[in-house]
Amino acid sequence: MGETFVKAKLCNQMTKQEKEIKFLVDTGATISVIPKDILKALRVKPTDKEEFELANGKTKQFLLGELIIKLDGKTGSFKIAFGPEKSQPLLGLVVLETFGYRVDPIARKLVKRRLFMYRIGIEKYSKNPEQ
Repeated sequence: MGETFVKAKLCNQMTKQEKEIKFLVDTGATISVIPKDILKALRVKPTDKEEFELANGKTKQFLLGELIIKLDGKTGSFKIAFGPEKSQPLLGLVVLETFGYRVDPIARKLVKRRLFMYRIGIEKYSKNPEQ
C-alpha cells in the first residue's frame, strides 16, 4: 500500500482568502491537520484547543480553528488542527466521511462510498427526503 494525496482548496470564511494545497490522506486522523504557517497566511484564528492521541500512544494538545474545505466539487466547513510549520497537511476522516469518500489503497485515490442513514423509532418511512 502507498500514500494517497489529494488537492483541495482552503477558504477562510471571514476573510475570503483561499489557497489550494496538497493533502496526505490520513484515515487514522480524526480531523484534518494544516501547518500553522498556511493558517497564518489565511488569517485563521484559533478558537479552541483539544488533546489528541498520537500514533505512538502519547497525547498532545493542538490549537483548533475552522476553515472551509473544497474538494472535488464538494464544500464544507470543518474544524481543523494547527500543525507544526512546514509540516505535511493531513486530510482526516471527518472530511472524508462528510464528503462520502473512502480510500482505494491500491489505486491510491479517493472513491465514492455508500452513505448510510438510519431512522430509529419512526414507524412510517416517508419517500419525501425533506420529511
